[in-house]
Amino acid sequence: MKVLYAACDSSKVDVHFAEKLMRVLLPSGRYLGRLVKRQSGSTKRASEGKEFKEIHGLLEKLASGPVASVDVYRGDRRLGVRFSNRIKSPNSSYVSVSGADSWKDSSLKSTYIPVKESGALIDVLLQLQRAGVQVFLATHDYVILKEIDLWTRDEDAVAFHSLYFDETGEIACRTTSNYLDIHPNAIADTFTDLYDREIERDL
Repeated sequence: MKVLYAACDSSKVDVHFAEKLMRVLLPSGRYLGRLVKRQSGSTKRASEGKEFKEIHGLLEKLASGPVASVDVYRGDRRLGVRFSNRIKSPNSSYVSVSGADSWKDSSLKSTYIPVKESGALIDVLLQLQRAGVQVFLATHDYVILKEIDLWTRDEDAVAFHSLYFDETGEIACRTTSNYLDIHPNAIADTFTDLYDREIERDL
């Protein structure tokens, strides 16, 4: 969600994508490379590991290590950024941002809306969706998730994305248009566990 916001906002302000990502995600010490997942052996020299030059096309002497690759698409336009875990400043010449010029040809309007009045807000968001507005909503709240399910009509274009760690420890995503088909559904599982424990206590 924050990556999408950064991409939208970078089309309106004079700040490139990598800088906007750092300002939005706020990695420790504002060290851009901390957004990259570290792996065993990432401290090896370039001759021993994967070279960052493979995706940057610059100097061979660049240190090796895990690389972050972020791409956001809008129609046929793509905004991308590449950087390794050794990069500190988003303004480094070793941070590769691509597609910025075409991305900024027309600015994107984006609004961050904190979720408070759940039912009324979900109705408004679905009305906006029916009017052709693309809406992204991130939540850890069972009530919000269930409100979306209850307010959604058959003709609505709603997709639920479930993010989870797969068996290799990598982040994976499953997408469905049906609330009951969300799997894994950590939000519902947590709510069910809480309910079961309350019943067990009362009995």
